[in-house]
Amino acid sequence: MSISLTADRFKTWTGIALLAAITMGVIWYWHSVTHFGSGDDPSRQRKEPDYYIERFNYIKISNNGKANYHVTGDRLQHLPVTDQIEIFQPLIHSYDARREPVTLRADRALVEQKSAAENNTRQEDKVHLHGDVRVVQAEPAHPEFMQLTTSYLMLLPDTDKVITDQAVELLTPRVRATAVGLEADQITQQLQLRSQVKVHVQPRSLSRTATTSRNPS
Repeated sequence: MSISLTADRFKTWTGIALLAAITMGVIWYWHSVTHFGSGDDPSRQRKEPDYYIERFNYIKISNNGKANYHVTGDRLQHLPVTDQIEIFQPLIHSYDARREPVTLRADRALVEQKSAAENNTRQEDKVHLHGDVRVVQAEPAHPEFMQLTTSYLMLLPDTDKVITDQAVELLTPRVRATAVGLEADQITQQLQLRSQVKVHVQPRSLSRTATTSRNPS
């Protein structure tokens, strides 16, 4: 059994789809300034990375002189055989005057970019996050606090979706939810917890605690 919730009522993933778009923008930038040659470049046959950047630090500044987002990582490398970008210890801070800052971190990110080439089967951009994946908005005491933790998260910037088939934990000031599998859609403002769902809701009145559990039938 699965449970669907609106993002407005269950503020647990606001900003995640935006971070996917930010990640793709940074990857496009690094790829464009470091990738030389055409698709017929023989270096694509190499198994080892054909270029890499260590301890990279990328800051996007808005018109008012403040940072829009800040992206860092231990190492970014291009894998020519698969034409993928691999990032170790990616860390993204996103800033927006309309909401609290959002931070995304993981042990490793693997980025697949769509291509117009006839022999390329990638129809959309994908960002795969692996390891200790955490998305956090605001501090725990803040009313807009949310935290998502999992071991794998796939970001789809083209369709504004976030998907995982792994165990997840979602926290807000009043809600703690655990499940196996999650799909969030920025466009429809729907968040779906797939299976083994348990949702604990703390009422506004602290005099009692409500608990709701759902498990597969």
